[in-house]
Amino acid sequence: MALNWRESLKSFQSYKIYHIMILSTIAFLLIVFNGFYQMKKEYDNLAERNKIGISKDIEFIILSWLDERINNLENSIKFIDKDIIDGDEEKLKTFIKIFSHQNSYFDTVQILFPKHFWYVNSRKSNDYSENPNYVHQPSQIDPLVSEWFINTKNSKKTTLTYIPKHAFLNESAINICSPILDEEIFQGIMCGVFKAGSIFQKIKNLELPDEAYYFIANSEGKMLTVSNSDLTQKQIEENFVSKVNHESSQAQVVEIGKHIVSISKISHFDWYIGIGVDKSKVFDSGLKKIFLHAFILFIGFVFISTIVSGAFEFMRRRANRKQKEYQYLLEHRSRVVEIGELISGFNHQLRQPINSLSLMLSNILQLSKNKSLTQSALEESILACQKSINLIDKSISLFRNFYRSNRDITEFKVQDTISAVLHIVFTDFVRYNINFVIDEGNKEQILARSFENFVQQIVLVLIQNSKDAILEEEAVQEEVTNKKIIIKIKLEDEKVIIDVMDWGSGVSEKESKTLFSTAKSSKKKQGTGIGLYFAKKLAQERLLGDLELVNKKSPTIFRLTFIKNLEEGRA
Repeated sequence: MALNWRESLKSFQSYKIYHIMILSTIAFLLIVFNGFYQMKKEYDNLAERNKIGISKDIEFIILSWLDERINNLENSIKFIDKDIIDGDEEKLKTFIKIFSHQNSYFDTVQILFPKHFWYVNSRKSNDYSENPNYVHQPSQIDPLVSEWFINTKNSKKTTLTYIPKHAFLNESAINICSPILDEEIFQGIMCGVFKAGSIFQKIKNLELPDEAYYFIANSEGKMLTVSNSDLTQKQIEENFVSKVNHESSQAQVVEIGKHIVSISKISHFDWYIGIGVDKSKVFDSGLKKIFLHAFILFIGFVFISTIVSGAFEFMRRRANRKQKEYQYLLEHRSRVVEIGELISGFNHQLRQPINSLSLMLSNILQLSKNKSLTQSALEESILACQKSINLIDKSISLFRNFYRSNRDITEFKVQDTISAVLHIVFTDFVRYNINFVIDEGNKEQILARSFENFVQQIVLVLIQNSKDAILEEEAVQEEVTNKKIIIKIKLEDEKVIIDVMDWGSGVSEKESKTLFSTAKSSKKKQGTGIGLYFAKKLAQERLLGDLELVNKKSPTIFRLTFIKNLEEGRA
């Protein structure tokens, strides 16, 4: 009989394992087939996002590369002194040689003073005092009417100009020109010139995702860099003319055959970055990867399924044991953190009476040394010292009673219990200009029989929570006019109700759903203490009451409710 029972149990367990495996396999295959169906659309969207990101990366590399050269040029101009501006050619030549040596990435350096001369590198190209109507003969270009000169002179700022064919370099170049000013008056221009190909070399080795490629083209669609795609120059030019809006600064998507190309304009230039992918290659590559991953996942899934059933019971028992240990550790940790926070407030609470006591004793000693200590002054100082000592003794007593591990039901006055908590944290709250207002309703003391220590701990959590909310709101709005915490106490149907309200950052709809369901320190980033989770747990399990969120914001209201007269043995 025993053998039959064991065999039946074994058959049942085997059936359970294979049943789970079959259902899970079916679900797995359905997910895979659905993935195939959605794959093409998803890859298109992913490719589009990647292209925009790559366009931004290329633009960032180009602009960062240019900014470095612009900063060096602008900083160097600061060393052009009055003598050079007034026409000292020897100093000018020395300056150009030093600049060219320190900034070798510039292929040419140009300095033009309209009243004096034009230098290219260390060689004078024209003396304007002798030839004011100078025109460079090979290129038939007058520097004084060139785009780079006029734009820099009019703006009095550094400009970037793309030159299709530079007169001295005989190839496309970029002029970085900065004005030379003397007391904000324009005197001339200094330009650092480099070949446009320097930029393209900088991004030549940029890593791109598989199946992606890039190219840089001008406004007519002529490619300035070589593309590794099978698109022809003619295809790109035709689509640039017919499909690209040159007035738009936003990325534009152009479909050229089986290619999808994202076109973005580069700042400072009439250039465009094209990032493209071949849709068919992307789909084929993705399909291979999915098949490979699906096979690996299936093998892993079968292996895991065979051991899940046997390990489930073991893990369940272990989890229950760990959960109890974890609960104990959380409660212990929360207690330690709570003590640490209040010790900080207690430290500030004692500082004032101790300082006063020290001052009065020093005063007595000084009067005694001067032989001017009268009997009345001595008595008055001693009474003041006793007052400070009594204040210290009261603070210590309240702090000691608050952390006394009293698990017995006692009779206490609710208003006095809350006042004791506020007395401990008062100095810490004053540092942040946060005030307390206690609304006692009809002003009658409420006498309760319950766990006074637990009531104090929950009230502490709520006022600390309110403080954190006010500080968070202040961090966002810089100034919070209503920096107060109102505590309302009332008695209804033999139940004590304590409402704690504040005008802080409030509780969002999402936070309110999990506010009491997770063992976390507080709903606020700055929160410490036993937290709302344990506060609610104490209210329900020990006080036979509840802790709830009554209003989410303006004001945020938390309500503690507990039985006025708790009988022994009920908690």
